[in-house]
Amino acid sequence: MTTSADGLWRRLLLRRRFRALLQLAVLAAVAVSATFLLTPSQLTPQIPGDDSLGQIATASIRAPRDFDVRDQEATAQKRKEAARSVWAVYDFDSSAGEVLRQRIGSAFAQGRAAIDEWKRQNPEKAARMAERGRRRGTEQDELVRYLQNQRDELWKTLQAVIDEDDYLELARAGFDVSLERATDPLVQAAAEGYVVAERALLAADRDRGIVVRSLPAPGAHGPAGAERQLGRDEIDRIRDLALVRADVDRVAQDKLPQLAWPLRHAVAQVVRRAVRANLAFDDAETRRRQEEKRAAVKEAVLQIRRGERIIEAG
Repeated sequence: MTTSADGLWRRLLLRRRFRALLQLAVLAAVAVSATFLLTPSQLTPQIPGDDSLGQIATASIRAPRDFDVRDQEATAQKRKEAARSVWAVYDFDSSAGEVLRQRIGSAFAQGRAAIDEWKRQNPEKAARMAERGRRRGTEQDELVRYLQNQRDELWKTLQAVIDEDDYLELARAGFDVSLERATDPLVQAAAEGYVVAERALLAADRDRGIVVRSLPAPGAHGPAGAERQLGRDEIDRIRDLALVRADVDRVAQDKLPQLAWPLRHAVAQVVRRAVRANLAFDDAETRRRQEEKRAAVKEAVLQIRRGERIIEAG
């Protein structure tokens, strides 16, 4: 039986039509198999489209193949957390103390220059005032009135407004160099350490911490200098302008006992009004670092394997 069957098969293979039909049958079988393997989605339920949102699934849907799905919600949450991890950046101006000292020196020098100008314009009155010495006379009153007209220029140089009574005390004293030097310990006390405009502005970052970066010296070019990270304890030691002004009054009381109270008060007021914060929040730099952190976070991806149940019936 086997021999006769083999003989029949050989005879059939010798026929050209049979061989052609056999080749077509094999080709059809391969095509059907490939269609089944490469396009299984045609044989499995399709993933519903957007038009099916909100409807109840009538059958369980499984993944027809392996694919990745971007998880936009998880990505947004991770990027938000990354941005929140960035500490607020504060810029420290280490030159603030020197700038304050220069402004005070220029203001006193301008006051003395105004006195010299009045004397050049009124030589006879200036001579009588010199003869009178410390005794007050009409010439001195006229000089003080002249200096009152120069007050706005002094305020501009000082970049601060002082009370009229304090200005008159300094004017009557001739904006003496000794008074200018008397401001030195007050300036030193005012410029010591970090100073912000108001301590309440630090409350948002008190528990997390801040980054302090030193600004380049005036006139220098290039990026900011060294950075420091300050924790809660160090933040608590940062003074604001209210505390600085209280320290100036205390130092004036301790260091300037030789001055009469009105003059001591006037000298202290010059420093109190002219002092500025040397530490300020840098919103632009903080946002730039936050954006860098956000951009560094890769998109969250859900990996779905072929055959994995995506939607449950019902």
